Amino acid sequence: QGRCCHDSIGENWLMFKDMVAADIDQVILNEEEFADWHDLNGTKCLCVVSDDATRKRSTLSSRNYSGLHGKFTCLAVKKDSLPREPKQGENFKFDGKLYKVISCVDDMGMYTIELGAYRMGMT
Repeated sequence: QGRCCHDSIGENWLMFKDMVAADIDQVILNEEEFADWHDLNGTKCLCVVSDDATRKRSTLSSRNYSGLHGKFTCLAVKKDSLPREPKQGENFKFDGKLYKVISCVDDMGMYTIELGAYRMGMT
């Protein structure tokens, strides 16, 4: 008695957040499943890399500028793995290659970081 429905919602939300946190380590960032070790701006950590998610952007940008092409990569990394959140527009090294941060989204304990590097010349 004395409990309202909001107490139950709050408890369920905390349980859900705990389940998501466990999935980050046990499923998403599991070396035997999706994740690999990479150097992210000088920090070696587990992350999931997807070039497919940004392939459409690369194709569109290459049509707009003659002689200019881009390399785009999307990373998913545990928030606690990096010393700070990458900011849009700043330089970011991924496995020793220089990129610009296009976007960084903090989502339930993980960063989704979109990186881009424009180069002159032939693709």
